Amino acid sequence: MTIEEHPPLLPDWKRSPCLGCGEVVKRHRGSWAEVIGTPSGSWLLAAPMAAGRSVSTDPDSIPLSGICMLGAAHHRCVDSAFLRIRAGAVRFAAGLVDVRADAIQAEDVTPFYLPSGPSDCLFCERMTGAQLTEEHVWPEWLQKQLVGRGATFPGNGRGRETSPMGPKARACLDCNTRWMSVLEIDAKPLIADMWDHRRELEPHDQEVLATWATKMAVLVDGSAPQPLILRGLAHELRVTRRPPTGTWVWASGFVGPTNYLSAWAKPLRLKPRDGQIPAEPNAVCITFTAFRIVFQVVITLYRGVYDVTASEDVGHLLMPLWPLDKTPRLWPPGAFDAEAVGDLAERFDDAVVVGSPSSADPPLSD
Repeated sequence: MTIEEHPPLLPDWKRSPCLGCGEVVKRHRGSWAEVIGTPSGSWLLAAPMAAGRSVSTDPDSIPLSGICMLGAAHHRCVDSAFLRIRAGAVRFAAGLVDVRADAIQAEDVTPFYLPSGPSDCLFCERMTGAQLTEEHVWPEWLQKQLVGRGATFPGNGRGRETSPMGPKARACLDCNTRWMSVLEIDAKPLIADMWDHRRELEPHDQEVLATWATKMAVLVDGSAPQPLILRGLAHELRVTRRPPTGTWVWASGFVGPTNYLSAWAKPLRLKPRDGQIPAEPNAVCITFTAFRIVFQVVITLYRGVYDVTASEDVGHLLMPLWPLDKTPRLWPPGAFDAEAVGDLAERFDDAVVVGSPSSADPPLSD
Protein backbone atom coordinates (compact mmCIF):
# COMPACT_ATOMS: atom_id res chain seq x y z
CA MET A 1 0.00 0.00 0.00
CA THR A 2 1.35 3.40 -0.99
CA ILE A 3 1.28 5.95 1.81
CA GLU A 4 1.04 9.59 0.78
CA GLU A 5 1.98 12.55 2.96
CA HIS A 6 -0.73 15.18 2.96
CA PRO A 7 0.03 18.85 3.73
CA PRO A 8 -2.05 20.65 6.35
CA LEU A 9 -5.17 22.48 5.12
CA LEU A 10 -5.21 26.11 6.20
CA PRO A 11 -8.46 28.07 6.67
CA ASP A 12 -7.75 30.36 3.67
CA TRP A 13 -6.72 27.56 1.29
CA LYS A 14 -7.20 27.98 -2.47
CA ARG A 15 -5.83 24.69 -3.80
CA SER A 16 -5.29 21.36 -2.08
CA PRO A 17 -4.63 17.77 -3.17
CA CYS A 18 -7.82 15.69 -2.98
CA LEU A 19 -7.75 13.17 -0.14
CA GLY A 20 -9.55 10.73 -2.43
CA CYS A 21 -7.97 10.95 -5.90
CA GLY A 22 -4.87 13.07 -5.33
CA GLU A 23 -5.78 15.59 -8.04
CA VAL A 24 -6.02 19.29 -7.24
CA VAL A 25 -9.15 20.59 -5.51
CA LYS A 26 -9.78 24.21 -6.53
CA ARG A 27 -11.74 26.12 -3.93
CA HIS A 28 -13.56 28.38 -6.39
CA ARG A 29 -14.23 25.84 -9.15
CA GLY A 30 -16.04 22.51 -8.92
CA SER A 31 -17.72 20.88 -5.94
CA TRP A 32 -15.74 19.85 -2.89
CA ALA A 33 -15.97 19.31 0.86
CA GLU A 34 -13.58 19.93 3.69
CA VAL A 35 -12.76 16.78 5.65
CA ILE A 36 -12.37 17.08 9.41
CA GLY A 37 -11.88 14.36 11.99
CA THR A 38 -9.26 12.35 13.80
CA PRO A 39 -6.02 11.69 11.87
CA SER A 40 -6.47 7.96 12.54
CA GLY A 41 -9.82 8.01 10.75
CA SER A 42 -11.75 6.78 13.78
CA TRP A 43 -14.23 9.64 13.19
CA LEU A 44 -14.58 11.67 9.98
CA LEU A 45 -16.94 14.28 8.61
CA ALA A 46 -17.10 15.98 5.19
CA ALA A 47 -18.96 19.27 4.67
CA PRO A 48 -20.63 20.89 2.88
CA MET A 49 -22.23 18.25 0.68
CA ALA A 50 -25.41 20.24 0.01
CA ALA A 51 -27.26 23.06 1.74
CA GLY A 52 -26.75 22.47 5.46
CA ARG A 53 -25.71 18.86 4.88
CA SER A 54 -22.64 16.81 5.74
CA VAL A 55 -21.67 13.15 5.65
CA SER A 56 -20.00 11.45 8.60
CA THR A 57 -18.73 8.04 9.63
CA ASP A 58 -20.72 8.40 12.88
CA PRO A 59 -23.05 11.42 13.01
CA ASP A 60 -24.43 10.45 16.42
CA SER A 61 -21.09 10.36 18.26
CA ILE A 62 -18.74 13.33 17.92
CA PRO A 63 -15.39 13.19 19.75
CA LEU A 64 -14.89 15.89 22.34
CA SER A 65 -11.23 16.38 21.38
CA GLY A 66 -8.64 15.41 18.81
CA ILE A 67 -10.56 16.74 15.78
CA CYS A 68 -8.46 18.41 13.08
CA MET A 69 -8.89 19.93 9.65
CA LEU A 70 -7.54 17.05 7.55
CA GLY A 71 -7.93 18.27 3.98
CA ALA A 72 -10.33 18.61 1.08
CA ALA A 73 -11.96 16.16 -1.32
CA HIS A 74 -14.05 16.45 -4.44
CA HIS A 75 -17.66 15.52 -3.70
CA ARG A 76 -17.29 12.46 -5.93
CA CYS A 77 -14.22 11.39 -3.92
CA VAL A 78 -15.49 11.70 -0.33
CA ASP A 79 -16.15 7.96 0.07
CA SER A 80 -12.72 7.01 -1.23
CA ALA A 81 -11.12 9.72 0.95
CA PHE A 82 -12.72 8.19 4.05
CA LEU A 83 -11.55 4.72 3.03
CA ARG A 84 -7.98 5.85 2.39
CA ILE A 85 -7.73 7.71 5.69
CA ARG A 86 -9.13 4.79 7.69
CA ALA A 87 -6.82 2.36 5.88
CA GLY A 88 -3.78 4.44 6.83
CA ALA A 89 -2.97 5.35 3.21
CA VAL A 90 -2.62 9.02 4.15
CA ARG A 91 0.07 10.37 6.46
CA PHE A 92 -0.75 13.86 7.70
CA ALA A 93 2.09 16.36 7.97
CA ALA A 94 2.68 18.38 11.12
CA GLY A 95 0.68 21.54 11.63
CA LEU A 96 -2.90 20.29 11.31
CA VAL A 97 -5.41 22.94 12.39
CA ASP A 98 -7.47 21.94 15.42
CA VAL A 99 -11.27 22.06 15.12
CA ARG A 100 -13.63 22.58 18.06
CA ALA A 101 -17.09 21.03 18.06
CA ASP A 102 -19.66 23.35 19.61
CA ALA A 103 -23.37 22.76 20.18
CA ILE A 104 -25.56 24.45 17.58
CA GLN A 105 -28.03 26.97 18.96
CA ALA A 106 -31.49 27.37 17.45
CA GLU A 107 -30.74 30.94 16.35
CA ASP A 108 -27.68 29.69 14.43
CA VAL A 109 -29.68 27.36 12.18
CA THR A 110 -30.04 28.81 8.69
CA PRO A 111 -33.68 28.77 7.45
CA PHE A 112 -32.95 27.12 4.10
CA TYR A 113 -36.71 26.60 3.61
CA LEU A 114 -37.27 30.37 3.13
CA PRO A 115 -36.06 32.87 0.52
CA SER A 116 -33.06 34.95 1.57
CA GLY A 117 -33.80 38.08 3.58
CA PRO A 118 -33.48 41.61 2.17
CA SER A 119 -30.05 42.11 3.79
CA ASP A 120 -28.65 38.62 3.03
CA CYS A 121 -26.53 37.23 0.24
CA LEU A 122 -28.75 35.16 -2.05
CA PHE A 123 -26.28 32.25 -2.09
CA CYS A 124 -24.68 32.13 1.36
CA GLU A 125 -25.44 30.12 4.45
CA ARG A 126 -24.51 33.08 6.64
CA MET A 127 -27.33 35.43 7.63
CA THR A 128 -25.11 38.10 9.18
CA GLY A 129 -21.58 39.39 8.83
CA ALA A 130 -21.26 39.15 5.05
CA GLN A 131 -20.08 42.20 3.11
CA LEU A 132 -22.84 42.66 0.54
CA THR A 133 -22.38 43.94 -2.99
CA GLU A 134 -24.94 44.75 -5.66
CA GLU A 135 -24.40 42.31 -8.50
CA HIS A 136 -25.60 43.24 -11.98
CA VAL A 137 -28.14 40.63 -13.09
CA TRP A 138 -26.62 40.84 -16.58
CA PRO A 139 -22.87 40.78 -15.97
CA GLU A 140 -20.78 43.72 -17.11
CA TRP A 141 -18.80 41.62 -19.60
CA LEU A 142 -22.05 40.76 -21.38
CA GLN A 143 -23.16 44.36 -21.57
CA LYS A 144 -19.70 45.47 -22.75
CA GLN A 145 -19.82 42.84 -25.49
CA LEU A 146 -23.07 44.36 -26.71
CA VAL A 147 -21.66 47.88 -26.54
CA GLY A 148 -18.71 46.70 -28.64
CA ARG A 149 -21.21 45.56 -31.24
CA GLY A 150 -22.94 48.96 -31.30
CA ALA A 151 -25.65 48.53 -28.66
CA THR A 152 -26.79 51.37 -26.41
CA PHE A 153 -28.87 51.35 -23.23
CA PRO A 154 -31.63 53.69 -22.03
CA GLY A 155 -30.07 56.65 -20.24
CA ASN A 156 -32.68 57.58 -17.62
CA GLY A 157 -33.85 60.61 -19.59
CA ARG A 158 -30.32 61.68 -20.61
CA GLY A 159 -30.28 60.06 -24.04
CA ARG A 160 -28.63 56.74 -24.81
CA GLU A 161 -25.91 55.34 -22.57
CA THR A 162 -23.16 52.76 -23.10
CA SER A 163 -22.52 52.09 -19.40
CA PRO A 164 -23.87 48.91 -17.77
CA MET A 165 -27.52 49.13 -16.85
CA GLY A 166 -30.28 46.92 -15.56
CA PRO A 167 -31.47 45.40 -12.27
CA LYS A 168 -29.16 44.35 -9.48
CA ALA A 169 -29.35 41.65 -6.84
CA ARG A 170 -27.57 40.92 -3.57
CA ALA A 171 -24.39 38.84 -3.43
CA CYS A 172 -21.69 38.96 -0.79
CA LEU A 173 -18.17 40.00 -1.74
CA ASP A 174 -16.91 36.45 -1.26
CA CYS A 175 -19.46 34.93 -3.66
CA ASN A 176 -19.27 37.79 -6.16
CA THR A 177 -15.50 37.85 -6.54
CA ARG A 178 -14.76 34.14 -6.17
CA TRP A 179 -16.93 31.24 -7.36
CA MET A 180 -19.33 33.49 -9.30
CA SER A 181 -16.40 35.23 -10.98
CA VAL A 182 -14.86 31.88 -11.92
CA LEU A 183 -18.22 30.75 -13.36
CA GLU A 184 -18.32 33.88 -15.53
CA ILE A 185 -14.78 33.16 -16.73
CA ASP A 186 -15.81 29.63 -17.69
CA ALA A 187 -19.06 30.66 -19.40
CA LYS A 188 -17.98 33.84 -21.20
CA PRO A 189 -15.98 32.38 -24.13
CA LEU A 190 -18.55 29.63 -24.67
CA ILE A 191 -21.51 32.02 -24.77
CA ALA A 192 -19.68 34.52 -27.01
CA ASP A 193 -18.81 31.76 -29.48
CA MET A 194 -22.44 30.58 -29.54
CA TRP A 195 -23.55 34.06 -30.62
CA ASP A 196 -21.67 33.81 -33.90
CA HIS A 197 -21.13 30.16 -34.78
CA ARG A 198 -22.87 26.88 -35.23
CA ARG A 199 -21.12 24.32 -33.06
CA GLU A 200 -21.44 21.13 -31.10
CA LEU A 201 -22.01 21.48 -27.38
CA GLU A 202 -20.33 18.70 -25.42
CA PRO A 203 -21.82 17.58 -22.09
CA HIS A 204 -19.29 19.69 -20.18
CA ASP A 205 -20.34 22.75 -22.21
CA GLN A 206 -23.98 22.02 -21.42
CA GLU A 207 -23.21 21.77 -17.69
CA VAL A 208 -21.37 25.11 -17.70
CA LEU A 209 -24.27 26.78 -19.53
CA ALA A 210 -26.91 25.23 -17.25
CA THR A 211 -25.01 26.27 -14.11
CA TRP A 212 -24.53 29.82 -15.41
CA ALA A 213 -28.19 30.08 -16.45
CA THR A 214 -29.33 28.86 -13.02
CA LYS A 215 -27.13 31.46 -11.34
CA MET A 216 -28.74 34.07 -13.59
CA ALA A 217 -32.21 32.79 -12.67
CA VAL A 218 -31.44 33.20 -8.95
CA LEU A 219 -30.27 36.77 -9.58
CA VAL A 220 -33.35 37.62 -11.67
CA ASP A 221 -35.62 36.21 -8.95
CA GLY A 222 -33.55 37.91 -6.23
CA SER A 223 -33.91 41.32 -7.88
CA ALA A 224 -37.69 41.18 -7.37
CA PRO A 225 -39.32 42.73 -4.27
CA GLN A 226 -40.56 39.28 -3.16
CA PRO A 227 -38.26 36.53 -4.43
CA LEU A 228 -39.50 32.93 -4.51
CA ILE A 229 -36.35 30.81 -4.81
CA LEU A 230 -35.45 29.35 -1.43
CA ARG A 231 -32.13 30.09 0.23
CA GLY A 232 -31.33 26.37 0.38
CA LEU A 233 -31.65 25.97 -3.41
CA ALA A 234 -29.38 28.93 -4.15
CA HIS A 235 -26.90 27.68 -1.53
CA GLU A 236 -26.94 24.23 -3.12
CA LEU A 237 -25.88 25.88 -6.38
CA ARG A 238 -23.02 27.57 -4.52
CA VAL A 239 -21.91 24.33 -2.86
CA THR A 240 -22.28 21.87 -5.75
CA ARG A 241 -21.56 24.31 -8.63
CA ARG A 242 -24.38 22.78 -10.63
CA PRO A 243 -28.17 23.31 -10.77
CA PRO A 244 -29.99 22.07 -7.66
CA THR A 245 -32.23 19.01 -7.65
CA GLY A 246 -35.52 19.67 -9.43
CA THR A 247 -34.15 22.14 -11.99
CA TRP A 248 -34.58 22.14 -15.77
CA VAL A 249 -32.68 24.37 -18.18
CA TRP A 250 -33.10 24.95 -21.94
CA ALA A 251 -31.54 27.30 -24.49
CA SER A 252 -32.21 28.47 -28.02
CA GLY A 253 -31.10 31.16 -30.44
CA PHE A 254 -32.54 34.66 -30.26
CA VAL A 255 -32.78 37.05 -33.23
CA GLY A 256 -34.32 40.14 -31.63
CA PRO A 257 -34.54 42.80 -32.97
CA THR A 258 -35.30 44.07 -29.44
CA ASN A 259 -35.17 42.66 -25.89
CA TYR A 260 -31.57 41.48 -26.18
CA LEU A 261 -31.24 41.77 -22.38
CA SER A 262 -34.65 40.97 -20.92
CA ALA A 263 -36.13 38.63 -18.35
CA TRP A 264 -39.54 37.21 -17.50
CA ALA A 265 -40.44 35.49 -14.21
CA LYS A 266 -43.52 33.32 -13.81
CA PRO A 267 -44.57 31.53 -10.59
CA LEU A 268 -45.89 27.99 -11.18
CA ARG A 269 -48.15 25.72 -9.17
CA LEU A 270 -47.13 22.16 -9.98
CA LYS A 271 -49.44 19.24 -9.27
CA PRO A 272 -47.64 16.61 -7.19
CA ARG A 273 -48.10 13.02 -8.25
CA ASP A 274 -51.27 11.73 -6.57
CA GLY A 275 -51.81 15.17 -5.04
CA GLN A 276 -53.67 18.41 -5.53
CA ILE A 277 -52.64 21.65 -7.17
CA PRO A 278 -51.29 23.78 -4.29
CA ALA A 279 -52.73 27.15 -3.39
CA GLU A 280 -49.30 28.81 -3.44
CA PRO A 281 -46.53 28.61 -6.09
CA ASN A 282 -44.16 25.69 -5.67
CA ALA A 283 -41.92 26.46 -8.66
CA VAL A 284 -40.72 29.41 -10.69
CA CYS A 285 -39.94 29.76 -14.40
CA ILE A 286 -37.30 32.32 -15.37
CA THR A 287 -36.85 33.13 -19.06
CA PHE A 288 -34.12 35.58 -20.09
CA THR A 289 -32.17 36.69 -23.12
CA ALA A 290 -28.40 37.14 -23.33
CA PHE A 291 -27.96 38.86 -26.71
CA ARG A 292 -28.37 36.08 -29.30
CA ILE A 293 -29.31 33.34 -26.81
CA VAL A 294 -32.50 32.81 -24.82
CA PHE A 295 -32.41 30.63 -21.72
CA GLN A 296 -35.31 29.16 -19.76
CA VAL A 297 -34.93 27.80 -16.23
CA VAL A 298 -37.58 26.05 -14.13
CA ILE A 299 -36.75 25.53 -10.45
CA THR A 300 -39.03 23.56 -8.15
CA LEU A 301 -39.13 24.98 -4.64
CA TYR A 302 -39.86 21.72 -2.83
CA ARG A 303 -38.46 18.29 -3.53
CA GLY A 304 -40.92 15.72 -4.75
CA VAL A 305 -42.17 13.94 -7.82
CA TYR A 306 -44.52 15.71 -10.21
CA ASP A 307 -46.63 14.44 -13.10
CA VAL A 308 -45.96 17.23 -15.53
CA THR A 309 -46.06 18.06 -19.21
CA ALA A 310 -45.50 21.16 -21.31
CA SER A 311 -46.84 22.67 -24.49
CA GLU A 312 -44.67 21.78 -27.47
CA ASP A 313 -45.81 24.79 -29.53
CA VAL A 314 -42.37 26.29 -28.96
CA GLY A 315 -40.64 23.53 -27.01
CA HIS A 316 -39.29 21.80 -30.12
CA LEU A 317 -37.04 24.82 -30.75
CA LEU A 318 -35.29 24.43 -27.39
CA MET A 319 -32.10 22.54 -26.55
CA PRO A 320 -32.34 20.74 -23.18
CA LEU A 321 -29.25 21.50 -21.09
CA TRP A 322 -30.28 20.14 -17.69
CA PRO A 323 -30.79 17.51 -16.37
CA LEU A 324 -27.66 16.41 -18.17
CA ASP A 325 -27.99 13.36 -20.41
CA LYS A 326 -24.35 13.34 -21.64
CA THR A 327 -25.38 13.65 -25.31
CA PRO A 328 -23.46 16.12 -27.55
CA ARG A 329 -25.91 18.51 -29.21
CA LEU A 330 -25.73 20.77 -32.27
CA TRP A 331 -26.20 24.49 -31.65
CA PRO A 332 -28.52 26.25 -32.33
CA PRO A 333 -31.66 24.09 -32.27
CA GLY A 334 -33.75 26.98 -33.60
CA ALA A 335 -34.38 30.62 -32.78
CA PHE A 336 -36.98 32.96 -31.30
CA ASP A 337 -37.69 36.58 -32.15
CA ALA A 338 -38.82 39.26 -29.71
CA GLU A 339 -42.50 38.37 -30.15
CA ALA A 340 -42.10 34.59 -29.91
CA VAL A 341 -39.94 34.79 -26.79
CA GLY A 342 -42.97 36.16 -24.95
CA ASP A 343 -44.87 33.00 -25.90
CA LEU A 344 -41.91 30.96 -24.64
CA ALA A 345 -42.03 32.71 -21.27
CA GLU A 346 -45.72 31.80 -20.94
CA ARG A 347 -45.56 28.21 -22.19
CA PHE A 348 -46.13 26.69 -18.75
CA ASP A 349 -49.56 26.81 -17.17
CA ASP A 350 -50.41 25.95 -13.58
CA ALA A 351 -49.77 22.28 -12.82
CA VAL A 352 -47.55 21.71 -15.86
CA VAL A 353 -43.79 21.64 -16.32
CA VAL A 354 -41.44 19.13 -17.98
CA GLY A 355 -40.42 16.09 -16.02
CA SER A 356 -40.00 14.55 -12.59
CA PRO A 357 -37.18 15.58 -10.25
CA SER A 358 -35.32 12.68 -8.74
CA SER A 359 -36.37 11.69 -5.25
CA ALA A 360 -33.30 9.47 -4.80
CA ASP A 361 -30.89 11.79 -3.02
CA PRO A 362 -27.62 10.40 -1.62
CA PRO A 363 -27.69 9.51 2.07
CA LEU A 364 -26.56 12.58 3.96
CA SER A 365 -26.17 13.29 7.66
CA ASP A 366 -27.02 16.67 9.15
